[in-house]
Order: sequence, then C-alpha cells, then structure tokens
Amino acid sequence: MKITVPTSIADITVKKWIKLSKTDDVVKRVAILCDITQKTVKSMTIESMETVNSLLEELEDPSQTEFEFFPIIELKGEKYGIHPNLSELTVGEYADLETACVDSDANLLKILSILYRKVTEESKDFYQIAPYTGSENRKIFNDMTMDKVFSLLAFFLNIGLTFMKDSVQSLEGVER
Repeated sequence: MKITVPTSIADITVKKWIKLSKTDDVVKRVAILCDITQKTVKSMTIESMETVNSLLEELEDPSQTEFEFFPIIELKGEKYGIHPNLSELTVGEYADLETACVDSDANLLKILSILYRKVTEESKDFYQIAPYTGSENRKIFNDMTMDKVFSLLAFFLNIGLTFMKDSVQSLEGVER
C-alpha cells in the first residue's frame, strides 16, 4: 500500500487541520494527515513515521516559514477576498470576529467566513466583496489550504506589531 504524505502545509486543508487540532494522539494525527486508518499507521516503518512526525512538528510551529499573503483566493471556482479596507469593517464584522477569536481553533471556519467573502467586482488593482450578513457559507472554507490561513494570520500579526510599534513611538514622543 502506498501512503501519500503531505510535504507542506499547502497540502493540508482547513478541514484536515480542524481534525488534527482535536487530538494529541500521534497515531490518530498521522492517520488524519495521510488519509489512512490507524491500523495502517501502526504498520508503518519508523522512517516513514519520522517523516510524517516532522511535518506534524512543522505544523505545530509554522513561525519558521515565510508566507505569501493571498488577499484573493479561489475555492470551488469562486473568488473570495479579504475586506479591501479593514478600517471600514462594520460593527457586526468586528463583533463577530472578536467573539470568534476567543477560541480560534473551534471557530476557524467562522473567522475565515468573516474575513474572506465572495468577490463581486474586480479590476486590475481593485476588488469589492459581498456585504457581511453573518450567515455566510462557512463550509466552503473547509477546502482552503493552511498555507493561505497561516499567511492571513501572519498578515494580521504584522499589522498588530506595526500598530504596537507606532503606539510605543507615539507614547515616547508624549513623555518628552
């Protein structure tokens, strides 16, 4: 039996990631990652198991990976885009996002459905997305790959760090 082992986080879907996040059992995690049974995992060679385990470790700490930001993604033939102007998030978007981020693992699909919505209009350097309703189809994001999710998280982390740095510099100017 040939076992296909994902070689990067780009090979792992959100659906698979959610399943992985629900267990710490290595055998179960390898079974999920490789789409095989736990019985098959137990019959793997040590070398194969180490290969898969190293990918699992990379997944647990993606901080060493460079991610390209994807403001527009395609899922099932439809384009989805990040809100083109984050300073114009609605109260509903912000409140739902803040609530969902309390448990980001459990609410990953909801977070993605708030941040990425169908592109309704697009030109070379401009796009618009559908307005937020709070009832967007979350399940479509099960097929999104984790490289795009991590790139989104890295994007927001960088924004947060920039705001924090600017705030510190601003406060230093006030103290003088």
